[in-house]
Amino acid sequence: MLGGALPDGSRSAVCRLRCRLGPFSAVPFLCRGPPRAWGLWFRAVDFFDSYYTGDRVPSWEDNENHARGVELLGSGYQFAKKHVLGGEPMHQIRRMEPRFAFDNDGLVRTSWRGFSWFGPYDVKYASNGVHGVGVVDRLLHRFNTKDALGVLMTDSVFSAHLTYTASDASFHLDLSSLEKYAPLPGYAKLGGGARFSFAGGRLKTEEVHFGGKSYTPSEDNHDQANRAFRQNRLEGWRYAEKAVIASLLSMTNLEE
Repeated sequence: MLGGALPDGSRSAVCRLRCRLGPFSAVPFLCRGPPRAWGLWFRAVDFFDSYYTGDRVPSWEDNENHARGVELLGSGYQFAKKHVLGGEPMHQIRRMEPRFAFDNDGLVRTSWRGFSWFGPYDVKYASNGVHGVGVVDRLLHRFNTKDALGVLMTDSVFSAHLTYTASDASFHLDLSSLEKYAPLPGYAKLGGGARFSFAGGRLKTEEVHFGGKSYTPSEDNHDQANRAFRQNRLEGWRYAEKAVIASLLSMTNLEE
């Protein structure tokens, strides 16, 4: 688990962390070499220059069972890829008809089936519950908009990534630093960005950038991207918006 970012050259801050965090007896910067057990090396990846982590697992973390669970998931994925589907599972899912419905409750019930340790909406065992989609849906209803990215940037920690331009009173999101990293096969790249204005008590997405293209979100039900969305497909500005949100999740999780 990564820690937060520290200013470049803040060696004294690292020393204070060593004294205060107990089990984190050392807090190495990733670019200087991650824990040996990872079998990874980040020196060539400048994105990690200012990130740190502990060099051993804290005593309160059940890493053994966590590692076993992740290994089971990985083994299942590899078995399906090699012996069942004969390739990347995401390629098969993308071609499926009828499409998976954009139905949060239905997807939660399906994905949770067979897992009995706790329910999807329980706040326990370090889980905050699957409440985020419901919060966003209520905000979209409150503001009578299809602009999910705008309401997220208004009422979530994602706003920490915004910069402000006084000359035109606009807010900007720039995630282009993520574009240099190759995605897993079958998945979209990270990156992109957006421009926002403030109106009606919220941030409004004026433009979304992704994959070298710019898109203008639309509230028009006849807009092609909105028609595709009702058919459970992501196209145009809707696709770019979701790709930017996924990139925001990646960036924000790394900085926690």
